[in-house]
Amino acid sequence: MKKIILMLATVMMLAVCSVCSATPGKVLDSELFIIDKFVTATNYKAIEPMLNPEFKNDFNEESFNNFKKLTDTNFGALNSKTLRLITKLDDADILEFQASYSKIPQAALVFAFSVEKEKPLIRDFTIQLPRKEEPAQK
Repeated sequence: MKKIILMLATVMMLAVCSVCSATPGKVLDSELFIIDKFVTATNYKAIEPMLNPEFKNDFNEESFNNFKKLTDTNFGALNSKTLRLITKLDDADILEFQASYSKIPQAALVFAFSVEKEKPLIRDFTIQLPRKEEPAQK
C-alpha cells in the first residue's frame, strides 16, 4: 500500500512539474522568433515574409534601410531585450520589451502583430525612449 501511495505522489509531482514548465505557446513562440529575426536582420528580404500586407506598403525596402541606418547611428548595437508586457486582443497581440542599446541605455521596443489562424505577422512596431526630465521651475 505504501508503494502505491508513493508512486501516486511521484506521478502527481511529475504532472505538476511538466505543467509548470510548459512553453508560452505556439503563437507567442512564433512572435518571439519573428522579433529576434527582425532586430538582427541586415536585409529586407529576410523579414519581408513576416510583415502584414498593409504594413509592407508603408515599410518597404527603402524604409527598412533608413530604419537600420538610423538605429545603428543613433542607438548603436542592441545589447539586451527583455519581454515585459504581453497584450492579447481578439485578432492581435502587442509585445513590449525593455531594451538596452550601446548608446541608449533604456528604450522600449513595442511590436504589434496581426494574428490569423495562429500565424502572426508584424503589423507595426516602435522604439520609445524615456522622457527627459525638465528642470523644476522656481
